[in-house]
Amino acid sequence: MFKRISNLIKKFKKEDWEVVSKENNFILKSTRQEKILLNLEIDEISSENGFSYSLDGWNPFVQTSLEILNGCKNYKESTLFKFYKVFQPTNIGEFYFIKSNHLEKVKSPGFISPWEYMSPNEYGNWLIRCNRNENSYVSSNSELNGLSICGPVSDKKCELEFNRLQKLVFSIQEKGYKYQEVTPISITPVSWDGKDFYFVRHGRHRVAVLSALGYDKIPVKLQPTGYITEKVILNGPAVLNGYWDTDDIHTYFNGLSDKGREKAKKLGFNI
Repeated sequence: MFKRISNLIKKFKKEDWEVVSKENNFILKSTRQEKILLNLEIDEISSENGFSYSLDGWNPFVQTSLEILNGCKNYKESTLFKFYKVFQPTNIGEFYFIKSNHLEKVKSPGFISPWEYMSPNEYGNWLIRCNRNENSYVSSNSELNGLSICGPVSDKKCELEFNRLQKLVFSIQEKGYKYQEVTPISITPVSWDGKDFYFVRHGRHRVAVLSALGYDKIPVKLQPTGYITEKVILNGPAVLNGYWDTDDIHTYFNGLSDKGREKAKKLGFNI
């Protein structure tokens, strides 16, 4: 499956990319050069709703990858299977673990972030299309219902997500991570209150597996928008259209500090 996906996406030569360190990321803040990757610490990467890819945090894809490394072979015995059963948000507030009248009005799957420029309807349709495309790379099974980022999903969909992680674990264990040969992991960089945050846009399976395998840093491609600033967020459509307000946004960023551990406890996982 992993090889099949790799064959379907564009391959890049090693010399096509310049990898810069965090200390030199001013290059990325000042330009949109398409051939620059940031060598980013995995500890700084998170899902948009706050599940950190750090081994000090909690993320269902990382936990499942660790379980695979420890011999788990049945998706129904994985953290991911339970996650899909217990985390089935019906609105933005539930998805981001924030109680808010603003956020509760926007229903699944329009889980827009505070900086998203798409409307909830557009974003939900985009998520569905992306998920459908991912599924089609590896299976034509019509029972692959649900999104990879939350439940509810069909058992077939959960099994597919588990198998993707499993094949990546074995492949990277054997061959290492050949970032030059696959589409780069895509990250949305956001600056808020003097701090930089990094959210996975594409490549969550690879980030999870690399974290579980003990990689400290990985080369990632920042979104062409560059660093999204506090000013851009507060003047963006998600705020101007009333989906997010300033208090909700502060609550959101403050909630990232637990790296997903408190969220996991709320879902019933033992941390």
